[in-house]
Amino acid sequence: MKTLALQILCLSLLIPFAARAADTNPPPRLTVELRDGSRVVGTSAEKSFKFHTALFGEVKLDVKDIRAVDCVSSNSAKLTTAKGDTLTVSFADPKLAIKTGFGKVEFVVDLVRRLTVSASGASGAHHLGLVSLWCGEDNAMDSVGGNNGTLAEGATYGPGKVGRGFVFDGKNGGGVMLGSPASLQLQDFTIEAWVKRGDNSVVSFGTGGNGTIFSSGWGGYSFWMESRGGLYFNRLGDAAGQSGPRSITDTSFHHVAVTKVGSTTIFYLDGTAYPIPKYNTTFTFTTPIGIGFRPDNQDNSFLGTIDEVALYNHALSADEIRLDYELEN
Repeated sequence: MKTLALQILCLSLLIPFAARAADTNPPPRLTVELRDGSRVVGTSAEKSFKFHTALFGEVKLDVKDIRAVDCVSSNSAKLTTAKGDTLTVSFADPKLAIKTGFGKVEFVVDLVRRLTVSASGASGAHHLGLVSLWCGEDNAMDSVGGNNGTLAEGATYGPGKVGRGFVFDGKNGGGVMLGSPASLQLQDFTIEAWVKRGDNSVVSFGTGGNGTIFSSGWGGYSFWMESRGGLYFNRLGDAAGQSGPRSITDTSFHHVAVTKVGSTTIFYLDGTAYPIPKYNTTFTFTTPIGIGFRPDNQDNSFLGTIDEVALYNHALSADEIRLDYELEN
């Protein structure tokens, strides 16, 4: 089987690009992780990458046919194709470029630790419909949609699940202010993040007694954790929150997510789905949006670390969310 897979890979590398069918899919999404812990997400500026290989010589692969490139050293990398084949390679070009929400960015390949490709939303670290991604790499920039934030007092940066993350002291006003961009005012969506409690007995020192993960304030959506570690989601102003899965009672990182489409809401904890009863609501957006606190009255501040906060404009599938959990766990 390995010989057959290698023959198929070899054949695919030798097919002239001009003979391939026109690609009508969206451009591949790339996640570039640098050796200093920084991360940038965007779309490929080129249709293909060229590599040197001991087996085939110089080869050129469509970006969409690549799953990941793990750079072991400046002249050696492990290439994994979208079909699961692996090959030891080195980049033929000294730089690679991606298009991001803040323009075209070029990277010297010697500084790249890992390159992940999400082609047509089928694989990789992120999927189609990603509106914004806040990685907390010592800045509050949105590496996808340009919805950059500003840190309020009580928020800073520290070790995250991937590189750096947002660290909150649990006091009133500590969070990331995102303003009120129209692209974040969604009725159907997915919110994903990695969270780490700063204390396993209390989430918040704010007046609300709960720790906000992502919130658009009064009348809008709010994804939060109550003091015992249980996950909740609701429209702020409703009498009761929608309770999620089992509580997070330790101080390790956990992957959390909530999806909403129509009246169907599903929680996820570490890749496992927890549906809840139908929740009919319409959100109104009268106040700013924030990470780690409620910008409308700046209470319910989180105590701990929140990292890799992603917002999608639709409900991801259970398989997609489990993939996100497994890729970074």
